Amino acid sequence: MKTINTVNTAVIAKAAAEAGIKENEAYKANVVSFDGSLAEIVIDTEWNTITCYADTETGEVLGIMAEGKGRDELFAEYRKAAAFKSASVRKADFNKAA
Repeated sequence: MKTINTVNTAVIAKAAAEAGIKENEAYKANVVSFDGSLAEIVIDTEWNTITCYADTETGEVLGIMAEGKGRDELFAEYRKAAAFKSASVRKADFNKAA
């Protein structure tokens, strides 16, 4: 019996390609449900959240639904990235006179 952890990465890659995600574009994929050979995969990109349904035995992508991220979600991600950047070590810190 297959489990969520054994969903083939080729099926996820095919779903991402059919959703229009470019080969060099970063994304996160999560299998949110698995029933027999049908898997529901949520792919999260910088701008979109894409839900795909795929048959893991045949590798066929059965359906795709994409929705753009909202303004608030995009701003939250921007703020998180800006906070990380400001918290990182600055080059000037290494040049201080001892």
